[in-house]
Amino acid sequence: MSDTTVAGNLGAAEDRVRAAEREARLARIAAADDLWARAVSRTGLLKSAVAALVVLALVLGVTAIALFTRTPGDDDAGRSQVLSAATDGVTTMLTADPADAAGFADRVIGVSAGDRREQLIAARDTLITEAGKLTAASSGHVVAAGLRTDPTDGDAAGSTADVLVVAEASNPELVGSTAQGDRIMLSVSLLRTADGWRITGASPVKAGS
Repeated sequence: MSDTTVAGNLGAAEDRVRAAEREARLARIAAADDLWARAVSRTGLLKSAVAALVVLALVLGVTAIALFTRTPGDDDAGRSQVLSAATDGVTTMLTADPADAAGFADRVIGVSAGDRREQLIAARDTLITEAGKLTAASSGHVVAAGLRTDPTDGDAAGSTADVLVVAEASNPELVGSTAQGDRIMLSVSLLRTADGWRITGASPVKAGS
């Protein structure tokens, strides 16, 4: 066998070895990508599951408060009015459109009463300015609501009540919440006025408080 033939055979063998090594590397990369994709998927599922459990815990907490604060002979219709007012009021406070900043301010004032209403009226221009700075419309909705305290005097004017609300909000800062994520819990105080139940205070609370 000539030197040329031997050299040619060696070159072909080296080419086959390099091709095999390249295929092996590609196979390892593909396997790593697959493992990474699966890990990301599992992480996403885990985060979703944790988020769902957090919401469930908050809802169960609100339900427990509603059950344990209820006393025999309660006026269910009156209680429903309080919860409805709290739900509508919180939704109003979490819904703002920079294109209708004045409307947002007026709606928030409209669901308020007492000192809170007077303070908001005095700060109306500031509310409009801040709402106008939003880069996009914000929204929110109540997931669950339960009475922390029953109305002090039924449905009579001057009666007060406290409600615990769990809500989802695209901009929690509208109600002063610094919670991470879009789920917040609020303690809402209400007053029965001649126009119905209105909010006199709304403060963020931590789960378990």
